[in-house]
Amino acid sequence: MATTLESHITDFIGESESRQLEIQQVFDATVSELSERLAALESELEEKEASLQEIAADRSSLAGLGLPTKLKNCKTELRTRAEPRGKR
Repeated sequence: MATTLESHITDFIGESESRQLEIQQVFDATVSELSERLAALESELEEKEASLQEIAADRSSLAGLGLPTKLKNCKTELRTRAEPRGKR
């Protein structure tokens, strides 16, 4: 009877260790996949942040040129030119 009990315990421990090994392999694979995804997302974020900074710099340089005011002045001038001479 003790031999049978010992055999069952040994089988149970073997199965438990086997399941634990499978679980660990799945866990390791999941961690690896998530690490790769995180690295890709971090890289993508860095690229987008750099792009946004570049766009912000471009906007700042364009704003410094006074383009909205120049555009408004051009529109006013075109309207003035388009009006009949008597309305001026």
